[in-house]
Amino acid sequence: MTPTSTSGSETERLITRREAAETAARLRDINGRKASSLRAVRGYEDLTGADLTGADLRGMNLVRVNLTGAILTAARLDGADLTNATLRSANMNGAYMENVSLNGADLTGADLSSAYLTGADLTGANLTNATLILASLQVANLIRANLTGANLTSAKLGYALLTCANLTRAKLVNSDLSNADLTGADLTDANLRFANLAFSTFELANLTRVDLGDGE
Repeated sequence: MTPTSTSGSETERLITRREAAETAARLRDINGRKASSLRAVRGYEDLTGADLTGADLRGMNLVRVNLTGAILTAARLDGADLTNATLRSANMNGAYMENVSLNGADLTGADLSSAYLTGADLTGANLTNATLILASLQVANLIRANLTGANLTSAKLGYALLTCANLTRAKLVNSDLSNADLTGADLTDANLRFANLAFSTFELANLTRVDLGDGE
């Protein structure tokens, strides 16, 4: 039999997956330690640019970890604690993040397209210019979150808490905001064309120049 050959691109993908798995395994090992864990974690506080594609990080303690520019495409982060983490320009496309804690996290410019964030805690998170196209954010806590310039086209935000959130210039075209609470939110210059606003609350919200048109 002629031995099968592996193309360069396939080899690169295999190496990437292996490295992501190894990094995730080291992080899980650190999380499993007790007294010595704090010192060990310091070595992994800076994961700038790390490739964690498809990594299993469920339930892990990643408080204040620096993941600037990291690749977390399709990663499993359900129930993980990323409180005050830095995820600027991170690629989290299609990541599974149900019930994740991103309280106070910096997600400026991050790509969360098609990410699953149902029940996530994003209280006070910075999502300036973030991309959340088709993201699932049902029942998510976005109280006081900064979503200035964020793209939430076709995002699912049913029953989400957006109290006092900053949605200035946010794009919410075709999004589902049914039963969402936007009390005191700032929606100046936001685009809400074709959005589902059934039973949503806008009490004391700033609706200056909000686009509610039906589009073309």
